[in-house]
Amino acid sequence: MTEDADGRHARAWYTALAAGLAPVEVAGWVVSAVADRWAFAAWALLAGAAYGAWLYRGFVATGGVTAAPLAVLAASWAVFALLLARHRQAWDLGFRAFLPGLYHPWAASPAVAWTLAALCGAGALHRLRRTPRRIPS
Repeated sequence: MTEDADGRHARAWYTALAAGLAPVEVAGWVVSAVADRWAFAAWALLAGAAYGAWLYRGFVATGGVTAAPLAVLAASWAVFALLLARHRQAWDLGFRAFLPGLYHPWAASPAVAWTLAALCGAGALHRLRRTPRRIPS
């Protein structure tokens, strides 16, 4: 690869890594602090590690983002929605106490996480459709 191609590849890697990890880590750690539940911090660590691993695997195999990391994000946000549903009262009370100016009932609902899961799943399906098929010879 040329120096320019290496730079583009590195930029693509770090952009994809930050775009996937930042929302997961911020959501997990903020909700963990506000709801006072360690499960959200553990979710952020596991989801971030799985996303990073699958992103790396895709970059090594194809040189770009594959559908797998997006599918991992979709599954991760679905698990986050289930955690929110399970700890809804603690999350709701913490949200109202710590961030009263930002509180709105829909923002504290698991529907937001389900929506993110659906968007990531749709992105994975779209990426999968755009992936060229290899025909064995």
